[in-house]
Amino acid sequence: SQFPCPELTQSRWCPTHAREHEAKRGRPSQRGYDHAHTKRRAHYQARLDRGETFPCAKCGRPVTKHHDWHLGHTDDRRHHTGPEHAHCNLSEAGHKAHR
Repeated sequence: SQFPCPELTQSRWCPTHAREHEAKRGRPSQRGYDHAHTKRRAHYQARLDRGETFPCAKCGRPVTKHHDWHLGHTDDRRHHTGPEHAHCNLSEAGHKAHR
């Protein structure tokens, strides 16, 4: 289901529904995220873990190790734009899907 889990949780889905959702989405490589993306994301995660912050590529506010974040990319997935708050990334994806 594309709607949040009916169980009361701190996240969008309970663990069972989260696994089902991820299985439907397909593997990251099937969604266009290659080894370079994985490596770049790990690089930023290590820097965040050390206490560095980065401006969100969407809203400009700081992304820290305490935020859920995504590695942003251009629409054609050819270039990375840097860390983005997960909310900012998913909000833009939702807006694009409804245009």
